[in-house]
Amino acid sequence: FLRKEDMKHAVSKLDDTKFRSHEGEVSYIRVKEDYRGGGGRSRSRSRSITPPRRSRASPRYSPVRGRSRSRSRS
Repeated sequence: FLRKEDMKHAVSKLDDTKFRSHEGEVSYIRVKEDYRGGGGRSRSRSRSITPPRRSRASPRYSPVRGRSRSRSRS
């Protein structure tokens, strides 16, 4: 947010907001003001680094390869 007043307004509007999932589950969220200052900027940078690490590992493909090998043997 550019101004602290804008952030406070968003926090007050979203706090205790009711959300409904596509499965019909209903839950309420709690939104609090973060008093750490610029910590959010460093956290957003670390988040952008993590998705490439997940895609490099590609755990989804290794079980599929194992299954195809077992099928070719039998």
